Amino acid sequence: MIPDNFKVAILLSTYNGGKFLERQLDSVLKQTFQNYVIVIRDDGSTDNTLQIIDHYLVDNPDRIRMVNGFGKNLGPSQSFGRLVEYVLANKTELGIIGFAYIAFCDQDDVWDPKKLEITIEALLSKHSDPSQPVLVHTDLRVVDEQLKIISSSLAAYQHLRPQSRNFGRRLVENSVTGCTVLINESLANKAIPVPESAVMHDWWLALVASISGEILFVNQATVNYRQHSGNLLGAVPIKPARLFSKKLIKRVFNRDSEALLRDVGLQSIQFKLRYSEKMGFRQKLLCGTTGTMRKLPPVLQKIIFRFVRLL
Repeated sequence: MIPDNFKVAILLSTYNGGKFLERQLDSVLKQTFQNYVIVIRDDGSTDNTLQIIDHYLVDNPDRIRMVNGFGKNLGPSQSFGRLVEYVLANKTELGIIGFAYIAFCDQDDVWDPKKLEITIEALLSKHSDPSQPVLVHTDLRVVDEQLKIISSSLAAYQHLRPQSRNFGRRLVENSVTGCTVLINESLANKAIPVPESAVMHDWWLALVASISGEILFVNQATVNYRQHSGNLLGAVPIKPARLFSKKLIKRVFNRDSEALLRDVGLQSIQFKLRYSEKMGFRQKLLCGTTGTMRKLPPVLQKIIFRFVRLL
């Protein structure tokens, strides 16, 4: 049973999302769990996004809070990071009594009505102690621009292993999708500020949770994950290649992932610098090994990637 004082801050960072924003906000407002506040920060939209937000603010003054400041065009990782900081600094103003719980919302998806309820109950079923850092996430349905189902499971679509506790795999492959995530205040305090070197805020939160708390995966889709031309990071189907196959050799020698793997290396180095005292020897070694990808040529990057993912 969810306590009466359990309140969720739903964080929404917008940027030129007018085409899909109304459908998403409507799905959030129709949640079966209703003790929440939507905290929105716009990252410099030039379309009708702000007009849509203003309309919802007028109709839902007790449900929605608009945050100004922090500059513009920070990108999603930094924008969501600043929203987390805002919630922790303004709990009373947001009507949060006691511990804060934070969910993340993308502007172009559609939530199932029980999305919040499912993640909250999963958290409470294993973690009644709010001092224990925890992150809960779920599977998603991959849908096209018109919400037609492409795949009923993102995890299957991309051959992810969200239930894996393999730290090396978490360093180089993010299986936590932010728009499904619920975290508690304890984890938020340990993760902020989200560094500029973080590839994405959800990946950073998952790494922090993996060494300081726990990650819970709910094997149920709770979000329609819309794919369209404006996706910054979308759901690309991935098929595993057999060892020594032409497909695998082609992947190893192409340069498409060079920039991403370099960023993953930078993220790993920053993570090691900040949390070294909480890590064991093996975790430090994996972070250091992953960090070498920031300076290696593409072929060696991919060798390190595959090596670390197995450890």
